[in-house]
Amino acid sequence: MLSKIFTEDLDTQEDNDRTFHDTPLSKLVRRIVKMGHEVAMQLFSEYIDEHKWNSRQIAFVRNIIAYVEEHGYIDDMSILLNPPFDRPMPFVRLYSAEDQKSIVSIVNEINENATKLGG
Repeated sequence: MLSKIFTEDLDTQEDNDRTFHDTPLSKLVRRIVKMGHEVAMQLFSEYIDEHKWNSRQIAFVRNIIAYVEEHGYIDDMSILLNPPFDRPMPFVRLYSAEDQKSIVSIVNEINENATKLGG
């Protein structure tokens, strides 16, 4: 139903392909709808509660949450290596390898959820 609205009622499939490239409809919807603060916090809360992170590490997670709230998901993990995420310290120096994997896993969960959004 939603797909029909986007590809027939509002625009053609060709128009959408030109505008949104290969972005699946489910991710497009997530990009438009965004992700609520409470949902984003909930995804990270258990992990945050289990660790005694310093202020830099907490700030990094807050940057991820803010980004996901604004954009709906993080499609390219390399963004975690660029500003604002690399300030004041790069991701790879800020966390242990195990913590990096856990954070990436949470981000992957967000991305998978965005992909499943539309069915």
